[in-house]
Amino acid sequence: MLLVTILTNRLGLNSKNSSKPPSSDPNRKKEPKEPGTRKPGGQYGHIGTTLKPFPEPDLVKEIRVDRETLPPGKYRSAGYERRQIVDLDISIFVTEWQAEILEDQNGKRFVAPF
Repeated sequence: MLLVTILTNRLGLNSKNSSKPPSSDPNRKKEPKEPGTRKPGGQYGHIGTTLKPFPEPDLVKEIRVDRETLPPGKYRSAGYERRQIVDLDISIFVTEWQAEILEDQNGKRFVAPF
């Protein structure tokens, strides 16, 4: 009888009436956060900078489009999309990844995933 009473008392516990954390409440209602009053972005007057790509990377790796996943048709190369990773290790070693872009006769472009 005592065991039944203890177990039924535990069923009614939640984070509001016990020391249980809110994440342990099975059916708790999540309240949405209200938007802040601040505008997004940097401080007024702050001059931002962007890292410029290196004109001559130390290593260029090419990522080819998997032609087996393309619909049938004739394709021609339309260039590359470039992303660079700059690793600093006593000397600078730049790796550039080039994702191949193919274009079919209708002008639809297919880019290899990075």
